[in-house]
Amino acid sequence: MTNKIFEPASLAGIKLKNRMIRSATHEGMADEKGFPTEKLKKLYIRLAKSGEGAIITGYAAIQADGKNSLFGMTMIDNDDKIPEYREITNAVHAYGTPIIMQIAHCGRQTRSKSTGFQPVAPSAVRDVFLMKICRKNYLKMK
Repeated sequence: MTNKIFEPASLAGIKLKNRMIRSATHEGMADEKGFPTEKLKKLYIRLAKSGEGAIITGYAAIQADGKNSLFGMTMIDNDDKIPEYREITNAVHAYGTPIIMQIAHCGRQTRSKSTGFQPVAPSAVRDVFLMKICRKNYLKMK
């Protein structure tokens, strides 16, 4: 068996210079509105410079009621954030490293105190950790 970790690969059409993929985490490096900070940008650039085959970002909430209660969660909830994410993407791409954003809605793992909304989930059941009852999401599937 040969070790192929340093060989190029392709993942869903994305070309990787090697098979080392930095997995998603929670960096806690966004401002209070969910914009990525300069510190977060520097982290991703450092990872790209170090030779990662790809970077998967920490999770980014797609709307305000889906943000977790942890400090510094990134958001991609409106277009005003695109220029800052584009700047990070371009900087990482300069090192030949793809960057993939993990998007999320934290559902029942949110806190009203942090989001201003009652937690929402597929069913209105009590969350075992936060001990809150979620409002049922009534999205209609087409």
